[in-house]
Amino acid sequence: MATARVHVIVSDRSFRKIGDGAFCYCSNLVKVTAPFVEEVGEGAFCWSFNLRHVTFSPDVVVKLRAFWFCVSLEVLATSVGFDYDAGDKDIYGRNDSSIGITRFAECYNQMDDAKEC
Repeated sequence: MATARVHVIVSDRSFRKIGDGAFCYCSNLVKVTAPFVEEVGEGAFCWSFNLRHVTFSPDVVVKLRAFWFCVSLEVLATSVGFDYDAGDKDIYGRNDSSIGITRFAECYNQMDDAKEC
């Protein structure tokens, strides 16, 4: 049995909010591109296990548990080109965003000392 992989693209500039629970339990959702969205509601994508990549407005406000149990989420990006890559894995093979944050902080400190990352 084949499973569809869904990529939601919201290009309407008047579409500014993704409501509470809007995509909750969407197991086929893998990517969301909504560069004009300014607010993501509570639990908007909760339990969307296969969601891997999200792009929003740089000024987006993300409500509580918007990505709760989105265990495959690797990239959270804004439309200005900033990518936060949390693709690092812990010892159990799950995404561990703290590794990427730590690496970024170490690199940032090295840049302050005029060292190359």
